[in-house]
Amino acid sequence: MEEIEASNLEKTILSSPLVAIIFYAKNDERCSQILDFIPELAAQDEFKKFKFFKVDAVSGIFAVRSVPTIIMFRNGNEIDRVVGVDTSAITQKLRKIVESNRSIEQRLVSLINQQPIMVFIKGTPEQPRCGFTRTLLSILKEMNVQFGYFDILSDEEVRQSLKSYSKWPTYPQLYVKGSLIGGLDIIQDLRENGELENALKC
Repeated sequence: MEEIEASNLEKTILSSPLVAIIFYAKNDERCSQILDFIPELAAQDEFKKFKFFKVDAVSGIFAVRSVPTIIMFRNGNEIDRVVGVDTSAITQKLRKIVESNRSIEQRLVSLINQQPIMVFIKGTPEQPRCGFTRTLLSILKEMNVQFGYFDILSDEEVRQSLKSYSKWPTYPQLYVKGSLIGGLDIIQDLRENGELENALKC
């Protein structure tokens, strides 16, 4: 389990879709119990998607006033926390988040495969709500491409989770047969190189 500095907390919680941070103090028996327990938990297959970190500090940013405290994050947002030595509660809460995350991933896969060509955009084809979306839609219209779409502004969970799932931090995103082609820059490069028509073949 990696030790981090308090100054790196905000960067760390964004380093992976699922992150758990243990706030502890040296020479504290209660903290030692948790620090011994977490590696055993992290080794279990069902928790492999979590990244665990420890920090020797309390934190005003996350309202940590006593140790041990473990805070669980998904896509940079706090989902739950456990204060004190309650290994059962830690296990149950982590398991619940993992199951929820699995459900989100299943939904993303379903959305990505909803049509042979899917675009995830800000707004709708009739009312695009950003310039990048408008430009992408214009390119697809010029090529008479049939596509499905999802307005990521309508669902914050999809908006945040898809960025992590696809490892692509911006929108719009274009998928063909469930595979990410890329964002607007990639689409424009493919068009300039005469490769876009082939990339969009279903």
